[in-house]
Amino acid sequence: MKQKILIVLIMAVLLALLLPALTPAPSEAAGQNAYGYTTYVVQHGDTLASIARRYCTTWQEIYQLNRTIIGPDPSHLVAGMVLTVPANCNGGGSCANVYDRGWLPHAQGSVIPPNGYWVIRGDTWYSIGKRFGVSVSALRRANGQYYPYAYTAVVIPCLNAIPQPPVPIPTPTPPVIPQAYIAITSPPANAVLPASFTVSGVGGNLPAANIVVSVKDQNGVIIAQESTVLQGPNVGVGGEGSWSVQFTINEPAGASGTIEATSPGTNAFASIKVFFGNGGSVDYPPGQCQIHVRANEPGYDQPNGQVLGIFPAATTLEAQHRERVDNMDWYRASVTIGNVITPVWLPATSLDSVSNGC
Repeated sequence: MKQKILIVLIMAVLLALLLPALTPAPSEAAGQNAYGYTTYVVQHGDTLASIARRYCTTWQEIYQLNRTIIGPDPSHLVAGMVLTVPANCNGGGSCANVYDRGWLPHAQGSVIPPNGYWVIRGDTWYSIGKRFGVSVSALRRANGQYYPYAYTAVVIPCLNAIPQPPVPIPTPTPPVIPQAYIAITSPPANAVLPASFTVSGVGGNLPAANIVVSVKDQNGVIIAQESTVLQGPNVGVGGEGSWSVQFTINEPAGASGTIEATSPGTNAFASIKVFFGNGGSVDYPPGQCQIHVRANEPGYDQPNGQVLGIFPAATTLEAQHRERVDNMDWYRASVTIGNVITPVWLPATSLDSVSNGC
């Protein structure tokens, strides 16, 4: 009986002596590692898996340590997040021992912040590890390759280089080349033109400031063409200016055509559709033809008809129609006589001028 009690006491003493050795250290029981922790600033393009490779750990362990920062989605990383990561690299040393010790005979590549190294010809994992204080096995695990390949970037686990913001590469601004342009300002599109008329317009950024104006019939055949130059103080250096040419066209009344303006050596182009009157009977759309009547001129009820009244002062009227009678152009407009709107005819001899649309 005494022997049994002695054996039990001896076993109790041995268990008491062995218990501290079998109990995990407080830091290990809390889930920590032998090498401590470090911080990492998330960069654009990082994932938990890529960070884990740098520090010889798993993405699950990093996520558990930083769940309150990352949130419920482990794939949701934002550049600038500061994460706590286990420092498991260096094969038994501390991340504090990982730093750039400078060039070695076979490790003279450049450091790429925050954790990269540019491999040059002749480098080995051994020479790279000697430069930064990282084991060969840790380098292989972090980069997933057995050999370092020259002229590529590799990860240095635990390299605590301060992350630098990427240097923006300025985008060259292409030179602004002013666009050459031409516009026809008169006559308006769809105007009914007399036998003689003026075409005018504006243009800009024309190297030679030359303008070619063509009148084409309804089949697109050129029936008249004139050249002119842009007029203005800055046209010689590409500034804006104006131009004007005159035409006399013998086309059937009512025939359609086009007026085109171009500038040789450029893509500048303008075109409008018109109708030809040829001195015959012409109806004008609203706003196209304005006539200026001199003072003390009579108005008639019809061409060569009875006088309806005298214009006491010079005035401008809108003509609705033109008729050629006995080689004289007569214009019909509307005036108010005794509160009644009355059509009145005026011969060209009673007018000071007519607009381009007439």
